[in-house]
Amino acid sequence: MLAELGISQLACNEKYLGLPVYIGKSKKRMFEYIKQKVWARIQGWQEKLLSKAGKEIMIKAVAQAIPTYAMACFDLTQGLCQEISSIIGRYWWSQQDKINKIHWVSWEILTRPKRRGGLGFRDLYTFNIAMLARQAWRLLIFPDTLCARVLRAKYYAGKTILEASVKAGISYTWRSILKGVNLLKEGLFGELAMAHQLISGVILGFQGIFLDGLSLQGTDLYSGWWLSLLIRLRALGMNN
Repeated sequence: MLAELGISQLACNEKYLGLPVYIGKSKKRMFEYIKQKVWARIQGWQEKLLSKAGKEIMIKAVAQAIPTYAMACFDLTQGLCQEISSIIGRYWWSQQDKINKIHWVSWEILTRPKRRGGLGFRDLYTFNIAMLARQAWRLLIFPDTLCARVLRAKYYAGKTILEASVKAGISYTWRSILKGVNLLKEGLFGELAMAHQLISGVILGFQGIFLDGLSLQGTDLYSGWWLSLLIRLRALGMNN
């Protein structure tokens, strides 16, 4: 290909648009720079006299926002997300005179919504998979974009993205998106089941007003009209 294009030398940059170009076997080493960014930013806050409210804002608006860009494309691994959360947790419980103080509440509790007794901090790995599911959703509802057409031709030709599966030799980016696809299928299946109950009269006493006796048995949930209906309803909800 280089000869056909007349390129004499190929520049191998480690990053492009702030993201790694090549992902090797050690995923932790490839994404170590994200953890270092979070640590460096938090080190700059240690000398500042911040209240707990101030720390909460800095963690949510800055520290937990740093990995978001990479999370939209890659699975950062659960181990790395836990290490970043550990750095943030130590900062939350630290004071100026003592950095390593006792963590009186577990990080799992701190990630709960405030109405459930937490502080609303992100569970980074759960958020990571949700971001990948968002990418999968866009590939599903916008199948004619350039990105969707390239990925479909390479990884799931003649199918929908919900029918794609893990194969040998796929890129790490696509392998990461497939984790989001799995989460997307769990959510879609639940909504499809509810839509079926609504249409067949199980919910709200419709008594089969639309399609009496319709059954999900034998229905192709991932490529049939059920999916088309759900995509349209969800798209309308998102646009509104």
